[in-house]
Amino acid sequence: MSHADESSRRFRTARFRKFLVPVLRSVRRTAGRLRILDLGGTAAYWKPLADELRDLDAEVRVVNFDTRELDASDGFGGRLTFATGDARALSFPDRSFDLVHSNSVIEHVGTWPDMEAMAKEVRRLAPGYFVQVPYFWFPYEVHYRAPFVHWLPDQLQARLFMRFRLGDSRYATVAGAMRKAQYTRVLDAFQFRALFPDGQIARERFAGLTKSLIAVRLPEAG
Repeated sequence: MSHADESSRRFRTARFRKFLVPVLRSVRRTAGRLRILDLGGTAAYWKPLADELRDLDAEVRVVNFDTRELDASDGFGGRLTFATGDARALSFPDRSFDLVHSNSVIEHVGTWPDMEAMAKEVRRLAPGYFVQVPYFWFPYEVHYRAPFVHWLPDQLQARLFMRFRLGDSRYATVAGAMRKAQYTRVLDAFQFRALFPDGQIARERFAGLTKSLIAVRLPEAG
């Protein structure tokens, strides 16, 4: 495991403990059950929470573009199931779940109308949600594993992606570099609140700076 991957794992574990697990427990108490829809997730993401899911008698339905995840549910006792789908337009009826969860996905679905479409689905499909996104004004961009790059115009980002290996690879063509530049659109708090106006916005911090934003809506007690 690389240093960057290890750091990401530590941050995620801390986020689970401080933010996500209390939300899962609260939804379980309020709803009397815990049916989770995870948009863009993986089995590896949920693995550290396998015991918590068992204790809460939770069911997690993961929807992802990546079909490689479809057979990755070993070790969860049937609590984790997978399907392919588009987070911007899903076929589930309203309120099919108790909680919609998404971690670092909405910044990858496209332009602002695409983000609005995903946020609408998140708010439609469950009375509660937990949505995390990297913060635009944090100087280090984890997708690129470099500081300040995400503050640059797409044209300059593309030139850097063609000259240096930033993140997963270096790009040989303008087309590939531009797709990379436009694939990640991290958000600031102003934008995030506009997408989730009925949620509470929490800030995950590192060294006193906001590293990511988390929108949380808890279901009301019946």
